[in-house]
Amino acid sequence: MNGAKRSVFRGNSEEKPPSARRAARDAGFIMDTHTTSRFLLRPDGARVRVLVVDDEPDLTEVLSGALRYEGWEVRTAADGAGALATARAFHPDAVLLDWMLPDTDGLAVLRALRAELPDVCVLFLTARDAVEDQAVQPGGGAGPAARAAAQGRDGPGARG
Repeated sequence: MNGAKRSVFRGNSEEKPPSARRAARDAGFIMDTHTTSRFLLRPDGARVRVLVVDDEPDLTEVLSGALRYEGWEVRTAADGAGALATARAFHPDAVLLDWMLPDTDGLAVLRALRAELPDVCVLFLTARDAVEDQAVQPGGGAGPAARAAAQGRDGPGARG
């Protein structure tokens, strides 16, 4: 094997999954190892940018503070229109997006974001907990089988 070391799980022959650092590097991000802190950086050397979109000021403040502590550059918006305007100017790498906003819903914001920033990573925040909400997919919704499975009912292809 050319003297190459192979990482394995203890007592298992499977290859070890990539570390968070390696996964970030492979995605085009680099780690700032020249300071006492280790920040995730963009390929151009700038801090990773995140947009936090929520109409609850306390939650927005907590999330923003935690992300800034980790070295991320953070902008915030309290509604869909503000989110889109900020995203256009800020070009975030990631968006924390509330599902229910005062002027629109998160899915409408997601569609608009995808039209302008197709590669942005979006994580939804929501207080919704109904089964119907859990079965919805941003790409156009779940089919009847997925809704039935989420509700614990037999649907097409259900095992008995």
